Amino acid sequence: MKFAKIAFLVFFIFGCALEPPEKREYIPFMVETTPGERKYYPEETMVFVFNMEILPETISHFKAKGVESKEELEIELEGKRVIVLPPLPQSDILLIEIGSGLKSFDYKPLFVDTDSPSKTGKIEIFYEIGRKIPEMVRFLPESGSSATVAVSFDGEVDLKKASITPLPDKNFTVGEWVALSYSKPVEKISFKNVISAERKSAIEDFEVVLESGKPVEHELELNYFITDESYTVNISDESAIFADVNGVLMICERRCSVIVENLKPLTKYDSIVTVYTTTGVKTEKTVVETDRERPKIMITEIMHTPSGQPEKSWEFVEIYNYGNLDFDLTDCFIDDNDNNKGIDPLLLRNEGDELMLRPGDIAVITGNDAAFGDLIGSALWLVTNDTTVADGGLTSRETVQIKCNRDGVMVTEANEDPNKLRTSRGYSFTIDPDGRYCASSVEGGTPGRIERCPEED
Repeated sequence: MKFAKIAFLVFFIFGCALEPPEKREYIPFMVETTPGERKYYPEETMVFVFNMEILPETISHFKAKGVESKEELEIELEGKRVIVLPPLPQSDILLIEIGSGLKSFDYKPLFVDTDSPSKTGKIEIFYEIGRKIPEMVRFLPESGSSATVAVSFDGEVDLKKASITPLPDKNFTVGEWVALSYSKPVEKISFKNVISAERKSAIEDFEVVLESGKPVEHELELNYFITDESYTVNISDESAIFADVNGVLMICERRCSVIVENLKPLTKYDSIVTVYTTTGVKTEKTVVETDRERPKIMITEIMHTPSGQPEKSWEFVEIYNYGNLDFDLTDCFIDDNDNNKGIDPLLLRNEGDELMLRPGDIAVITGNDAAFGDLIGSALWLVTNDTTVADGGLTSRETVQIKCNRDGVMVTEANEDPNKLRTSRGYSFTIDPDGRYCASSVEGGTPGRIERCPEED
């Protein structure tokens, strides 16, 4: 009996040793589901799902903000789900930052790579946000019935499927404006099934109601400003709403200037000016002869948000002589806001150079502390006193102009708006000689070298 007890005890001990307790697998805390890769719109909600409930005290480590607007969005926590609430930042890039300080309900750290289970850190995800469905902003004229009505929206619209009552004789879309022309003045217009040009969705039906009252006839005045490759028609008429000059369309609101471009020097052109007014349509015809050829430059590259540090050492603007004549840069300036406040003279960086840009040559404009060295190559190197370039003054939201004092008159010789194309930090806004826009092909841009943008499909 005693032997049996001993045998049982040995069997129990060795039996347990042969079958150790089951080892529990460690499950890392991680993001399980993110919104799909597509364009999102301001009214949408975005949901991020984790594989465990989130510790509420750490939710501040989940941030959603606009890259351009810097606007931080409101978020909501529901157990495992983080919800980014609308409105999302319109026409912006939404940055989702999930910091390593975010923890699960049982204090597990956030893992960013399941293949390396010890790897924690910050997660960054970018989403493109489109425009909201447009709404009517205002209309012209603001008082009295009218034979021409122009309606402004906060986004581009499409009238192809629209039902407009009364039906206009003609309708035009000019950017975010719609202009309607009638044979006689109207007081009310109803719109149905107007489509958002970007969203392809119908906007809410609406009406334009004008104040009653007969429109007053006014005199039309035109004057011309002519260059070697364009002419500008300055239109003045207190009843003007909309103008068409050889197919170039413009909302007028009493007066406006319409530019006809891409003409040849010393060449005659027929000019047909049609002005749509509150009382009807006015047309004038004339012949315009362009001037003899003059020197020409264009802005071909703007590095507004460089990745190099300090930023002021890596900002630059590149200009190019695309004409057939030398361009004299004496008494020329760079302006980054078109308000003549932050305006800098263009100065030579290297002794022995001259302020003359030959046909086909390039100049690069930087601040005094620029660190480009040989990157500029053979291009003419110009510097500023750091009021515009190299003070963080170049941004994606401000136009850049090259202005020159010509016989006491400040003339804008080149003008570009980097807001026409969004580029990532470190990549320049580039304009090729054919007028196409693109981001630079390499980080840091291509100062001193003309880059060709890909042709659109």
